[in-house]
Amino acid sequence: MTSEVKWILVQSRQYEKHRKRYQHDQNVSKTLCERLKSLQDAKDPERLGDIKVGPLNGAYGTRLLKSVRLLFMVDSGAKIIRLLDIGDHKNVYHHD
Repeated sequence: MTSEVKWILVQSRQYEKHRKRYQHDQNVSKTLCERLKSLQDAKDPERLGDIKVGPLNGAYGTRLLKSVRLLFMVDSGAKIIRLLDIGDHKNVYHHD
């Protein structure tokens, strides 16, 4: 029986900084924890997000809660998921 290697999660400074805003919000923390586990265990983590275009070309975004988004990039060769940002739609995607 072979077990598939899990994806490695790498946090950007921006993600770390913005994540602190939600550390006391149990809803965000619980949902984020579940989503990160899903990303780590996924065969194709790209399928858990929507591809972004324009300045965020190559990144994926996923909705955690109504007002909270997670932005990430996938390096398939290295099995790395880079957590780019977390926050409300306007701040994560840099527009209204």
